[in-house]
Formats: sequence, C-alpha cells, structure tokens
Amino acid sequence: MNEKKFKRDMKGKAGLINKTTATLSGFKRTLSNKSELHGAAFSIRCSPSDEVEGICHDIPIELLEDFLKKEGVLKGDASSYRLVKVSILNENEPILTLCGLKPVSLDKLSLKKTKRALNYVKESIQGAECCDAKHSDMKEMKKKLEDLIRTKEKPAK
Repeated sequence: MNEKKFKRDMKGKAGLINKTTATLSGFKRTLSNKSELHGAAFSIRCSPSDEVEGICHDIPIELLEDFLKKEGVLKGDASSYRLVKVSILNENEPILTLCGLKPVSLDKLSLKKTKRALNYVKESIQGAECCDAKHSDMKEMKKKLEDLIRTKEKPAK
C-alpha cells in the first residue's frame, strides 16, 4: 500500500489512518486480479503454509462507500473484490480485507497493461518500504514483469 497513491486514489479525502504493519497467516499475496487501471492488481489467496505481511489501516465510516467504490467492491456482479473477515497476528479483533474476484494471467496481458502492472508493483514496493513491511514477493513480481516486458517487446522474427 502506497500512501501517496492511496491519497490520490481517494481524491485527497483520506490518507492511511492508524496504519500499522500486520501479518496474515494462511494467505499469500499474488498479482492476479484483473484491474482496468493497473492491468493487474494484488490480491490475497488462501495458502495454509504461507503468511503475508501488509499494511493495515482504518477507513472512516463516512468514507467507506468511496473506498469500496475505489476498490471495485460495489459493482454488483462485476465486483473486482469481495470483503472477507480475517484474523491477524497480535490483534484481538478480526479485520476486513479484500480478495480478488477477477483472475488474470500476467502472460495474457497486453504489453501496455503489463507495463501498467509493473508501475503498480513499483508503487506498492515504495509503500512497503516506507512502512518496513516484508515485500520480497513484490520484488520477485517486479522482476517477473520486467522479464515479461522484455519478452513482449522482442520483435517477431
């Protein structure tokens, strides 16, 4: 989560309130959800032997609808994500997070959308670094996207 990007996406209405890093066990982060804006976006997927560290933050109730619209949750059958309740380490209460509903294969993205996905991942890495969140998976994804772009840019023989 990149705070500058979040503020931009929320049209300056909110930043990351009460942000902390947190670990979610039994899940992993994947760049596997279709995004009109980014080509592909991060999502979490059940993975019993894994854990993912990310940034938790509050959303003021008066901005909840704006946030859910931004994330593509309020589109009925066309929703990009669904809200799920999860438990995180060192927290007494469960939290809400988003799971992707529109799987996408990075290999099938156009060159333009692959480049957008790379920019999105770079912004996400910056956000993780600002909060000291573990993000080696994001760095691996960045390399994979860079390799994909080189492959897609090669002229056909």
